[in-house]
Amino acid sequence: MIVCITGGPRTGKTHLAEAMALTSGTTLLRTDDLIALGWSQASQAVAARMLTTTGDLIVEGVAVPRALRKALDQTDGRPCDRLIVLRSVRPEAGARSPGQVAMDKGLWRVLRDVWTELVARGVEVVDRNGVAIQRL
Repeated sequence: MIVCITGGPRTGKTHLAEAMALTSGTTLLRTDDLIALGWSQASQAVAARMLTTTGDLIVEGVAVPRALRKALDQTDGRPCDRLIVLRSVRPEAGARSPGQVAMDKGLWRVLRDVWTELVARGVEVVDRNGVAIQRL
């Protein structure tokens, strides 16, 4: 099973992904680890990993929607089995920088662009509690 976790900065993506990986023993891919490649190359590398993996995989990060968009362009199938979307900013994390606000806006723009296609291909889209998200 391939599980993707996305949301804006400071929504708890890394914390959730690490807890899930630790509990399940599943390989974890953090999109932030590839950011030195640049947005486009990092997104392509993540998409390629999702499309070629033979085992379970958890992918987390702000770049997940861009990677999903690239993966949708490269396959007629499902790029992942489940997408967990984290919406709320954790109050204890403090205020976000202008750059983080811009990343959040970009994430939602791309996610809205791919939403219909993800659902049509059978990707289960849920919130942090596992509740199905019907629309953005």
